[in-house]
Amino acid sequence: TAAPFERCLVCDRNLLEPGVMYSVEKAIRRHAEFNLEDTITEAAVCMDCMVDMQQYISEESREVLMQYYQRFNPIERAERLLSIEGYSLENWIQECVFTGKKLEDCNEFQLTAFFSGKQMMLHFAQLMVSDSAGKELAELLSKETRDHLDRFMGEHFGLPPELVNLPLLI
Repeated sequence: TAAPFERCLVCDRNLLEPGVMYSVEKAIRRHAEFNLEDTITEAAVCMDCMVDMQQYISEESREVLMQYYQRFNPIERAERLLSIEGYSLENWIQECVFTGKKLEDCNEFQLTAFFSGKQMMLHFAQLMVSDSAGKELAELLSKETRDHLDRFMGEHFGLPPELVNLPLLI
């Protein structure tokens, strides 16, 4: 609808109440042969639910994800992107935060941003995760964590796991 998200996907909290912070994640698949992009999933989840969801990440997955995330140097990336031409959202999502793969080279990708009310929180990194990084991340997750994410996707999106190639990052 192009309207702002109003409710948390998990707890149905009003996201537009003053002081409520939340994350929006959108997974997109490109169909180059038709010059089309298709939204696979999009969701908004309040910070309280995001914290609660962390309990479903196994200790094994937590450790390998932390190692993987060490590739991401937020200060260096922010300095580099700000030096290009100040804050431009386009610059922040043109390359994968983990691999550097360009957005235009992705068949699938995820975008994540943080909000308070209708305002994007610019002091949080806005992220683009490429198909190759998403696949790597998914392969690192323990079976326990993958099973939980599959249940979450089925419950909230009605999607069987084989249709979603990128893990939910929220």
